[in-house]
Amino acid sequence: MNITTLTTVLFLSFTPLLHYAQCPNWNVVSFTNQQQIDNFLVSYPNCTEIDGDLLIYGSQNNGSDITDLSPLSNLTNVTGRLHIEYNNNLLSLNGLNQITHIGGKLNIQSCIQLIDLDGLSGLTSVGGNIYFYANHALSNIDGIKDLGSLPEDFIIRWNNSIVDFPSFKSIQSIDGTVWIDNNALLKNMNGFDSLEHVGGDLLITSNAEMDSIFAYPMLKTVGGNTEIYDNSSIDTLTGLDSLSEIGGYFMVHYNHSLEDIGSLQNLKSIGGFLLISSNAELRSLNGLDKLERIDGYLDILDNNKITDLMGIRNIDPNSISNSSGSYDLLIDGNSQLSDCAVQSICDFLLLPDKIMSIDYNKEGCNSEEEVLDACDPSHADLEKLKEISIYPNPTQGQVSIDFNDTDPGLIYLNLTDLSGKLIKSWVRDIAEDKMKLTMSEIPAGTYFLNLISNGQVWHYKILLLN
Repeated sequence: MNITTLTTVLFLSFTPLLHYAQCPNWNVVSFTNQQQIDNFLVSYPNCTEIDGDLLIYGSQNNGSDITDLSPLSNLTNVTGRLHIEYNNNLLSLNGLNQITHIGGKLNIQSCIQLIDLDGLSGLTSVGGNIYFYANHALSNIDGIKDLGSLPEDFIIRWNNSIVDFPSFKSIQSIDGTVWIDNNALLKNMNGFDSLEHVGGDLLITSNAEMDSIFAYPMLKTVGGNTEIYDNSSIDTLTGLDSLSEIGGYFMVHYNHSLEDIGSLQNLKSIGGFLLISSNAELRSLNGLDKLERIDGYLDILDNNKITDLMGIRNIDPNSISNSSGSYDLLIDGNSQLSDCAVQSICDFLLLPDKIMSIDYNKEGCNSEEEVLDACDPSHADLEKLKEISIYPNPTQGQVSIDFNDTDPGLIYLNLTDLSGKLIKSWVRDIAEDKMKLTMSEIPAGTYFLNLISNGQVWHYKILLLN
């Protein structure tokens, strides 16, 4: 028997098995034209589960002739990814209605005539990212409203016909990033009624018609960065009322109609820098009053209607820093800003080795000197605190202080732990030019030595070794 004959026999032998198998046993099942989808029902009439990825796609340049997914109507589960991409003639996802679970990513991209996601109305769980991109006729995503909490990203970008979101009543957490970007007609994000936690970033960017964020706010924590950028119709941040913690940076910039950030009233900590810039109608920073610390630089730039910085008065000045060696503090280009003499800024200006710029604001907040004058007319004496030397640091238990012939007056010295608890205190006699502070009985750790004079405080971090 020659090789050709043997191959034919083997093919004929296995053809019935292939034809009557319940489901294909490939890791990836892909369809690139309508005929392949039609043949699937004939070849696998009893198939309910794709054990792997299901890909329905055309070419990026020419699309596909796929118009009907009804031959897939027996499917209830896809253990891997479901990708539906570049199908320029597909109007509906009807035929996928029985699918309840997708184990991997759900990606619907560049299906330019797709009107809705009603064909996914049976879907209750997705194990990977949800990514909807450049589906220009997509007017609603109501078909996925029954999803529960999401383990990865939720990204809606460049879908030019979506006006609003459905009510995602079951979504209490999204462990990945939420990115809502460049959806030209999107008015709001009212559907996230129950969302309490975003584990990754929260990015709301370049949605020209969006006038509000969440209607029934429950969001308390964002694990990553938060960016509200270039949403030209938003006038308030109503909907972020419960937000208390941001794990990364927080940027609010280029929102040209934004007037009020009072809804940030419960925000207490930011794990990165804070940037508020180029919000032409923003009138104050009130709403950040409970913000106690950031972990990065502080930039207030080009907000032409802000008149004071009272809203950021409670930030711990020691938490304002820039590890890259650039500016720790920038307060520039706020043409109506005349009052910068709030506690956080006054205390920050007395910290050693800080890089800052305060310029191009209104008189009273147009330079570091003007702000220091407003903080305390006697700041010229307090500036001498910057000439004090404290060493060694780190220390084994004793710290020397050299006042270098300065005379800032009576000084109280308090050693506190990172929570602010008082550990030990001293008083510097006016005549003393040098002091030695004994800390050998104090456990190893990081502390703050606070020098207090005339109501002002200078903070110095001390690392105490065993």
